[in-house]
Amino acid sequence: KLFFTMTPVKVYEFNYSEKRLYDFFYIGSKWHQNTISLNYFFKHLFEFLKKKKVLVIGPKLQNQKSKNFIYSSSLNNDDYSNSKIGIAPIFEGTGRNVKIFDMMANSLPVVTNKDLSSYGLKSGHHYILVNNIKDWQDELIKLEDSYQLRKFIAFNGWNWVKENCNDRHVFNSLITKLD
Repeated sequence: KLFFTMTPVKVYEFNYSEKRLYDFFYIGSKWHQNTISLNYFFKHLFEFLKKKKVLVIGPKLQNQKSKNFIYSSSLNNDDYSNSKIGIAPIFEGTGRNVKIFDMMANSLPVVTNKDLSSYGLKSGHHYILVNNIKDWQDELIKLEDSYQLRKFIAFNGWNWVKENCNDRHVFNSLITKLD
């Protein structure tokens, strides 16, 4: 029997301060679909992003060089607390969207083109949904320009994840279904 469960993530205490080192934060991997999404996204937004401090976890961009892009092959908990806005461009493939829920669990406001309404999340309240590549810059600027909006989105996303994706809740739901 198949049934739907939420994605379990470790939820940390809410902490969103105004002082952050990086403007944007991207979590990727060497999976082919992540590389496609990363390169497509940064190709279209390179002119805007090259002036920003962007922390990229995972693969390096093809043909996009900027002294403001910082690459790391591994993720540290400080990466979340040093970043203002989590970006999750997902143009290829499907999956559990763990990177999105991880960013929310670590108090980051998230901007993505992935509609999360099927999970019960609301754009503009828990996260920001971007419908096409042309809207990314405008939505990122709105969040950049308003600490209060960033904190509002971060808190609501964090609170939703705390209620729905904490491992105790997810695994208890799973165990109940198996009985």
